[in-house]
Amino acid sequence: MVTRGLGLLVDVEIKSLPRGYPGIAEKVVRLIDDLGAASRVLVSSFDHQQLAAVRRLSNAIATAALVSDRLHEPGRYVREFLDADAYHPGCAGSCDTLGLDSVSGKVDVEMIRNVRAVGLGVNVWTENDPGRMRALIEASVTGIVTDYPNRLRDVLAARLTPAAGT
Repeated sequence: MVTRGLGLLVDVEIKSLPRGYPGIAEKVVRLIDDLGAASRVLVSSFDHQQLAAVRRLSNAIATAALVSDRLHEPGRYVREFLDADAYHPGCAGSCDTLGLDSVSGKVDVEMIRNVRAVGLGVNVWTENDPGRMRALIEASVTGIVTDYPNRLRDVLAARLTPAAGT
């Protein structure tokens, strides 16, 4: 597995909606176990029944709830009902659950804090704008899914570079 040498975490998304694939969670868990990759994999899905099935089959594999709609008490839902490890909210267009495309244009920092306070990661998808990436980082998200990793790399590098004259 190439990612082993690179120290990368692989997000395996189970895409089972609108179709149901019998036994998909079992097959995914078996493959991850066969590869000895449980500590380097996160299984995510919009199909939260599949996440619950993965959790029943393995406590060693991290899971994450993908969402495209705002949830009431997302930290509680993800932690208590799914026993998952992370919350993956959409952050753009019709899937914006964080407020970036709202009238105020501001990130829902309180929601992110609440989710993080129960020990969950908050990994947003899919953000490609550097300014919005900065706002999400400042709001303490733990990860950003992007089509342009070079843009995210540049945003992160700029945060580490001291400003001129300081």
